Amino acid sequence: MNNKNEFLIDYSAKTNKTTVLTMTNHSYFNLSENLASTIHNHHIVIDSDEFVELDKELIPTGKKIHVMNTPFDFRNGRKLADGINSKFTQNMVVNNGYDHYFIFNHQQLENIVVIDETSGRKMTIKTNQPGVLMYTANSLDENLALANGNSKPYVGVCFETQASPASLHHDGFPTVTLNAQETYKKQTVFAFGLVE
Repeated sequence: MNNKNEFLIDYSAKTNKTTVLTMTNHSYFNLSENLASTIHNHHIVIDSDEFVELDKELIPTGKKIHVMNTPFDFRNGRKLADGINSKFTQNMVVNNGYDHYFIFNHQQLENIVVIDETSGRKMTIKTNQPGVLMYTANSLDENLALANGNSKPYVGVCFETQASPASLHHDGFPTVTLNAQETYKKQTVFAFGLVE
């Protein structure tokens, strides 16, 4: 954390042999700061035109789906409830919500913007990773002890900036191969503030 209310994560690795590598972080965020409130009404903007389809075992099929006219279109912002309550096949296959990889356009200043209108809190995410896996805690264990009670589905949302889980088995995705003597350097910045 720095004096700009930014939480920076720097990833770095080097190898002497060709290695499969992508690093990420699995923090849950709930901007309401109240575990009685779920993330249904969190308003999300993601700079992404495509997400990766999952099969019934939640394995990426390698098919990229355009977000237009789906609950996965966050380009102009939408609430997470839109997908959690949707009958769209890809929302239902993950137990009602999101557990999908979005490919960034890298055309906006921030890759992701999260707003909780009730609290007035805002979080932005900037990264040089090629995309993000967004998980809305659809299947979160209800027996995990948290500071103010037990966990439950939809108590938080994860933004796992990383290369695509489909990269190993399908063409057309960013590489997850780190060659010998190359250096892996990635950064993700979570910035916190208030809605203006």
